[in-house]
Amino acid sequence: MALERAAQHAQEAGVADRIQWRRLDLAGWEPATRFDLVSAQFLHSPVELPRNSVLEAAARAVAPGGRLLVVGHESFPPWSRHPEPQEPLPTAAELAAALGLQSPGWALETVASVDRDITGPEGQTGTLTDSVLRARRLEA
Repeated sequence: MALERAAQHAQEAGVADRIQWRRLDLAGWEPATRFDLVSAQFLHSPVELPRNSVLEAAARAVAPGGRLLVVGHESFPPWSRHPEPQEPLPTAAELAAALGLQSPGWALETVASVDRDITGPEGQTGTLTDSVLRARRLEA
């Protein structure tokens, strides 16, 4: 459903011919092609998901001159149904280091922790911190 909605928005914006939508099992995904933009948004799951392996594959899928954009939570709100992670969720800086994006082959463009106000399902309010990482693969 989400991919269909995104494809419709792309069509309405006149950019549908520039986007390739994929529905894949990310746990076993290995990129066969390189892309100008690889985006991973809130890649969290209450079931087992090899998040670091998936994001490493995403970085390998970025073409020279292209960008990797990863946005995720640094913590979950108190009302979340996610089980408490065994390790703290990484900051953007920690993720950049873990993915090897601080190497000469990459330029870090955004490495930030961003606070935003949120409202829970029963009207409760709070602040959530998200990590934002945007890196450009340098020309080969």
